[in-house]
Amino acid sequence: MGRDERRRQAYRITETIIRAGQGGAGPGGWKPNIDVYETDNGVVVALDLAGVAPESIDISVTGRRLHVSGSRAPLVHRGARRIHHLEIPHGPFELVLDLPAPVNSSVADAGWAHGLLEIVLPFAQPVRPAINAGIKTGGGST
Repeated sequence: MGRDERRRQAYRITETIIRAGQGGAGPGGWKPNIDVYETDNGVVVALDLAGVAPESIDISVTGRRLHVSGSRAPLVHRGARRIHHLEIPHGPFELVLDLPAPVNSSVADAGWAHGLLEIVLPFAQPVRPAINAGIKTGGGST
């Protein structure tokens, strides 16, 4: 085994160890960091996808389950002579998230800014129904 082949093998082993330590060695790859919160109108899911090409992302909603998948290309160039530190995962990712409330996915919206994907999912129905109680004013009842 030549020197270059040993380096390639060491690179592959190092990459495998690092990805395994990040939970990224499984069939779904790495997991993006996410924020999930509710507004008055719906559920918002934000994903940290820096370095992922927006056109490589697939989003679907089935019932109350959100599915987001895609892939990030390796950031280390093939011509790299020596690897000193690797933490940024690459390859496929998959996120499956149970949403906290029913949503209307037909009017969902997604936006991309600075490596963050924001998915806005309006509620399917009012989560907190409005109470319309008549308040009587004046001196009493008739």
